[in-house]
Amino acid sequence: MFSNPSYTPEGWGAPMNFTVLVEDVDYNNVSVRFYTAPSSSGPWTLRETKLCEDCFYEYVNFSLWHDCSDVGKTYYFKFNGTDQNYTGDWDLSGSSSIESYTVQKDNVSFVILNGTGSYVNRSGSQVNYPMIIVRLYDSDNQTWLGSGINATLWVTRTAGAYGSGLANTTNSSGAVHYSFNPDCTYSVGLQNWSVGTVNNTCYSDQNMTYPSN
Repeated sequence: MFSNPSYTPEGWGAPMNFTVLVEDVDYNNVSVRFYTAPSSSGPWTLRETKLCEDCFYEYVNFSLWHDCSDVGKTYYFKFNGTDQNYTGDWDLSGSSSIESYTVQKDNVSFVILNGTGSYVNRSGSQVNYPMIIVRLYDSDNQTWLGSGINATLWVTRTAGAYGSGLANTTNSSGAVHYSFNPDCTYSVGLQNWSVGTVNNTCYSDQNMTYPSN
């Protein structure tokens, strides 16, 4: 009656979708229940119940949210249900296999607020130098990141060869600021730069899709 239990991997900030195929050759109504547990032996928590009407060969979908504290944890899920027979009684039951999933970190995207097309000299001691500002966005739950998120700026010293990086953290609006003050180890001419998240509990290590300059 219950087969093909599956899920769609997502970061903790997006709803994770779970699906099971329900088959009833008599086209009866089937009450389908979705459970999760911290181990394959339980304890099991009923997350949601749905009614599959005239359920001959139907995929039934459920959604479940997590939070950052769940990142890296493995959970187990299963489905079971009861068949409503022609008399209206709920008398036949079945269940799916038990499957597992691991909660992932959220993905990050980047919005450049300042720094593209800037000019600096290589004195290493200039007073007025442009500020590179990039704002970070949680692309899973579609919100701006908050403060304290680790992000690093990399600038090429020569064509294609990036320097060691300049680390900083985001402010309360999710923006990270860098004062780039190069010395003569950086070559003259147009250089690319990129920002990426590094070593965060809730967010994946990701870089800007395309570097700026």
